[in-house]
Amino acid sequence: MAFELGKKAKNNPMSNKWLYAFLKRWKDDIASLKPRQLEIPRAKSSTPEIIETYFNNLKIVMEENALMNKPQHIYNLDETGIQPEHRPSNVIADPTCKPQAITFPKSTTTTVIGCANALGNSIPPFFVFKGKRWNPDLMKGACIGAAGTLSETGWSNGEVFRHYLEHHFLPFARPTPGSN
Repeated sequence: MAFELGKKAKNNPMSNKWLYAFLKRWKDDIASLKPRQLEIPRAKSSTPEIIETYFNNLKIVMEENALMNKPQHIYNLDETGIQPEHRPSNVIADPTCKPQAITFPKSTTTTVIGCANALGNSIPPFFVFKGKRWNPDLMKGACIGAAGTLSETGWSNGEVFRHYLEHHFLPFARPTPGSN
């Protein structure tokens, strides 16, 4: 670009020295950042056309169900997998030193389902633990109202989601009298 703009005589790459000086000059306006990972299927489903179609369809559904002025009835739900394994951060040490951190040899995934409405009211979290036999200790230290279930993998599936909706979501999401 510098060559095209006539700021540089030759069309060859800039040096690291130039890059560091450039970043230092503009430190208040730009930074060298590590980009977040974005998987190809998610990137392909995030085009402006697909997003516009989504919001057009959302508007139709909201109008058909008279939800335009009822944020207390509009919920967003998502799930994420968490792993108890400890991933140690870097440490500053003598190059000959071999620092250690205690980690779990095998990691299992626990799914957490979170949900909130458009007013910002949240439903307590719902956990999906890997296993076949429920142990009440799994919920030790959980917030009030939190609940959980088991699946063979620790991931949610159709059966887990149905259980979540019927036994966790609906009791918390039922409107109070007069809230229509």
